[in-house]
Amino acid sequence: MEPFINELRRKKPTMALEGDYKNSRRNAIYLMCLECMGGSSSDVGKCPTFTCPLWQFRKSNIPKMKPPGIIPEEELLKIKEDKTTDAQKEAGKRLGNLKKNG
Repeated sequence: MEPFINELRRKKPTMALEGDYKNSRRNAIYLMCLECMGGSSSDVGKCPTFTCPLWQFRKSNIPKMKPPGIIPEEELLKIKEDKTTDAQKEAGKRLGNLKKNG
């Protein structure tokens, strides 16, 4: 795989310099997408891989567009706020049942 990566960076040296050495997120992401799509820039804009975390940042995407199937932000915030693990929830249910039957 490495020879292709080097070939891609030789074809796009400005983008490679900015993405690899000048901390340009945009160019680094685009290089990753180019690599994934076999070097075809036209395919980057048509990428169907909605599960890729970089999908919403790909070239020619509508800003703030989220891929289908992504968990809504409100649901993620609720999950993040709920610090109770599944094991703790099960232990609580068992304890509650013991108290009821106790």
